[in-house]
Amino acid sequence: MTWQRFREAFLKQYYPAEVRLQKLSEFENFTQTPNMSVVEYTSQFNALGSYAPTIMADEVLKLHRFKKGLNRRIQSALAVYQPANFSDLMGSAIRAETDIQRKEKEIRNKRPMNDQSSHGSQSFKKSNHSDEPSKEPSPASGYQAIKPGPTCHLRHLGECRGASGVCFGCGKPGHRMVDCPAASNKTTGPGKGDG
Repeated sequence: MTWQRFREAFLKQYYPAEVRLQKLSEFENFTQTPNMSVVEYTSQFNALGSYAPTIMADEVLKLHRFKKGLNRRIQSALAVYQPANFSDLMGSAIRAETDIQRKEKEIRNKRPMNDQSSHGSQSFKKSNHSDEPSKEPSPASGYQAIKPGPTCHLRHLGECRGASGVCFGCGKPGHRMVDCPAASNKTTGPGKGDG
C-alpha cells in the first residue's frame, strides 16, 4: 500500500466526510491574515492541505493555491516570479515579506520627523516665543497675538493704563473702571430697572 492510499484510508476511517468537506472548504478559502507571517501561513496551509491531497500532490496546483492565499502586497511582489518548486516560492514570499516590513519601518521612522519639521516646530516656535515681536500675526494665533500689559498684566489692545492711574474704561483720571460713569450710563439705558 502506498502512503497516499494509506492516508486516504486513514482519513475515511477517523474523519467523517462532513469534517473532511469542512476542512477542504477551509483550505480552498484560506488566506494570509494581516497579522500572520508567511511562515505561519505556510504551516497552516500544509495542515489544511492534508484534507486536499489531490491539490497537494500536484506541484502546479499547490503553487497556485499557495500564491493565491498570500497577502496581496506579497502577491504583487511575486507577480512576475516563476518559482521552481514549493520551497522556492515559500523562500521568495518570506524575502518579499521582509522587504515590505523594512520599507514600512523606514516610512514610520521618517514620518514623525517630517510632521515635526513641517507642523510641530512652527507651532512650538509660535507658542514658546510669543514675547518676540511678530510683524504679521496669523489669524490662527488670534488671542495669543495680543500681549499682556506691562503693569496690569491683562491682555488688551493699545497702551497699558495700569501705570497712569486712569480708568481702564474711559481713560479719564479720578475713578476706576468699576465706578466709571461712562460704563454705568451704558448699563442703565432705557428699559433697565423696569421690572
